[in-house]
Amino acid sequence: MVEGFSEWLPVISTLAGGVLAFGAALVVNKVNHRYALEREARAAAERQRHEMKVAQDKLERERYFISTELIFQLERFGEDCVAAAWDYGEKEDESGIASADSDIPSISFSAIT
Repeated sequence: MVEGFSEWLPVISTLAGGVLAFGAALVVNKVNHRYALEREARAAAERQRHEMKVAQDKLERERYFISTELIFQLERFGEDCVAAAWDYGEKEDESGIASADSDIPSISFSAIT
């Protein structure tokens, strides 16, 4: 029996080495795949974070532009209101009724984009 075992020893060691090499390659491949997936997930999260920051910066710039336009529009309206506020009008007849010399200002927000 010992003689039969010694004949199979090279075959068994070769098969064991092959299985061990295959197992090691499989484990290394699995670990590398997991690391690649983690890297891709981190890159996707970073890309999404960057896209959100770009979108938020763009929104802030648009809001700043709109608020600036609104301030200028309100300033023009305020200047027009000064003339109407200081207008005492002219008396038309003896009854003391006065009519305004300046028009009542109006404001439109349609020009603000």
